[in-house]
Amino acid sequence: DVKIFLARENVHRSNWKDYDDVCLDEKSLDLCVGYDYGIDDERYIRFPLWIMWIFPADVTYTQIKAWCDRVNSPANSSYGDRRFCSFLCSHADLGRQEIYGQVSQVGRVDCDGKLFHNNDDLKTKFNDDKVAYLRQYRFNLTPENSEADGYVTEKIFEAITSGCVPIYSGSGNCPEPDVLNQDAICFVSVHEGMPTDENRETMAKIRKLNENEAAYLAYAQQPRLKPEAADIIWGYIQELERRLSEIIKSK
Repeated sequence: DVKIFLARENVHRSNWKDYDDVCLDEKSLDLCVGYDYGIDDERYIRFPLWIMWIFPADVTYTQIKAWCDRVNSPANSSYGDRRFCSFLCSHADLGRQEIYGQVSQVGRVDCDGKLFHNNDDLKTKFNDDKVAYLRQYRFNLTPENSEADGYVTEKIFEAITSGCVPIYSGSGNCPEPDVLNQDAICFVSVHEGMPTDENRETMAKIRKLNENEAAYLAYAQQPRLKPEAADIIWGYIQELERRLSEIIKSK
């Protein structure tokens, strides 16, 4: 039997402490897959979960490169045909209520998820196609549900796929630095007990971009992905395939 552990959530949260070691203490496992950097163990591989959300399992390098080119194309972003901001989430983790309140001071934030629900377009107009839905917006609020170095989910990648500017918090506010252009992300602090005046400078920046088409397009149309992004993503996929093949052949 092949036994694999996959960390789909932030296993370093207090409620997941049994998995804090990415299950490397479980000797029956052939492979442990997670998002942590710097784990030196022959049974561990870093394979961030967002890759599984953005790409099908049989994706080719050519398809990854084409996706990167589309995301980085200036034509992927627009201004006049888009509303201000969307926020899709289910739970009030960290300081999501506070950050929602801060961004709402700039403009209406449409929430089609369970949390702060005030809109139904995702379901009624877009049949739960999140990427198509996000193309209505200039910004997408994308805080992670918890903080851990390397823990980056699909949220920020769905935003840039749709041409939105992400308003992001997570992974030490340096998400996937080998893949993402950090200068194309609006970073915020999100935590419990967050003061109402925190993120003041970022909110002023978001307001300026939202009210000035030229400024917004200059910001949104810069490359979202680094030049080597396709090679980095393909490398993750090839390494996972190599490790799985070795395990299967050894059984």
